[in-house]
Amino acid sequence: MKNVFALILLTLSILAFSATPVVIEFTKDTTALYFEEYFDLFNKIEEYENAEVYKAMDGDTIWVTIGRWFTKVRMIGLDTPMTVHPTKPAEHFGKEALNFVKKILTGKKVKLSYDRNEFGKYNQLLAYVWVPVQHDNSTKYVLFNLLMIINGYGYAYLYFPFKDEYMKIFKDAQDYAREKSTGLWASKVIDNAAKSVRPGISGKLNVVISCIHYAENPEYIEIRNYGNVAVNLKGWIITDEGAKHVYIFGDLELKPLYFVRLYSGPKATQNIWMRAYIWNNDGDIGYLYDSDGILIDKYSY
Repeated sequence: MKNVFALILLTLSILAFSATPVVIEFTKDTTALYFEEYFDLFNKIEEYENAEVYKAMDGDTIWVTIGRWFTKVRMIGLDTPMTVHPTKPAEHFGKEALNFVKKILTGKKVKLSYDRNEFGKYNQLLAYVWVPVQHDNSTKYVLFNLLMIINGYGYAYLYFPFKDEYMKIFKDAQDYAREKSTGLWASKVIDNAAKSVRPGISGKLNVVISCIHYAENPEYIEIRNYGNVAVNLKGWIITDEGAKHVYIFGDLELKPLYFVRLYSGPKATQNIWMRAYIWNNDGDIGYLYDSDGILIDKYSY
């Protein structure tokens, strides 16, 4: 096992990444990659709360106790493939992400710190989760939200802003995991959407329909940019099967690794396509066209 770790460290040390990699052993059979410089992040935290993890609900959501308060925590800046849904199967690499969280966090005493908003739209507590580890003969704290991204168990959730310093670090960590084909990035199929690549002005465009959540109110379709350059979606078109419903984007720049969601249904309140249902529960197809009418991607379920 030591030889394996040595090989990993040697390989990582020659990569074009400014931080110093370390392999952390959480249990005898659970290790993960982190970067030594990121241990310093916890030293800047002025206020935090002690908590104990009761169970993992999903790769980015856990239940904790804070004193006598039992509450759900959504990890800031992290988006993992979904595993819990009443009508849909687990998304690609979702079970692996959930199992990783279970192994490391279940029953663990952690510290929670917060950002601009302490609660999310679904009344979930939004937090950074700090896990104690032994490193260089002392106790250090790993930012678990970041650890998930570094090891390819989730995406950097940059759609809703959080600390500027953390946003850059999370994006860099995602770039690293993607470049090294780690975890969910090892598969060429992400969120069940085939990557549609075509020449662009600079490099290649890689904008896809990453998912359609059809059995919800509001329902939504999600467009992600997996490329390395920003893409302006002005004039781009989304339709359902048969083009019964059509949406044309206005001036919207989709940055690398960002996504946008269009909501529909009676309870839609933001980024509204229409306040009526669009997506058929029995199956449908979403089509994405660029401003020249070229089919960029399609997503069926």
